[in-house]
Amino acid sequence: MDDGVPDRGHRETLLKPDYRVTGVACGYHAGYHNICVMTYADGYTDH
Repeated sequence: MDDGVPDRGHRETLLKPDYRVTGVACGYHAGYHNICVMTYADGYTDH
């Protein structure tokens, strides 16, 4: 985790105990081919 990254921001975000829910989306990107993003939250409301 964080290999090649000068700080521990990614690690701290992933391991933050306040976050209880993770949203993930993956798709095509013209420059990187495939990418995935993650969004973290302390909860959510189902609509």
